[in-house]
Amino acid sequence: MEERERRRGQREQDRKKETPRESRTARENPGLLDGQEGKSRQERRQEEQRARQREQQRAFLDGLARYRRRGIPILIDGKECAPEEYQKIFEFREDGSFYMGDYIGADTGMLTEIRFDRVYYR
Repeated sequence: MEERERRRGQREQDRKKETPRESRTARENPGLLDGQEGKSRQERRQEEQRARQREQQRAFLDGLARYRRRGIPILIDGKECAPEEYQKIFEFREDGSFYMGDYIGADTGMLTEIRFDRVYYR
């Protein structure tokens, strides 16, 4: 118990020694200027977010490929496209348009086709 309190006191003293502009990362990397530390974290977060987005898109495209192998047509702007063209459903255009998916089923509850049509956000 006493050892735990001694360590806690030591940590508090160490924290007090840090100036507001100096953090542990800055001490370990003296070449970093104030603000660069946070910037690199932000950049890392953005890279991680882009990687997650790419992974989600890849998984979605794999799912579309499975439907296509099962004979379900996939239409983009009313035309059946090659799997290489599926990537464009993730694009946002300068005119504010994007693709929205519609899953068309039969009365039996089975999926008959998947359509992606361009819609405009205003």
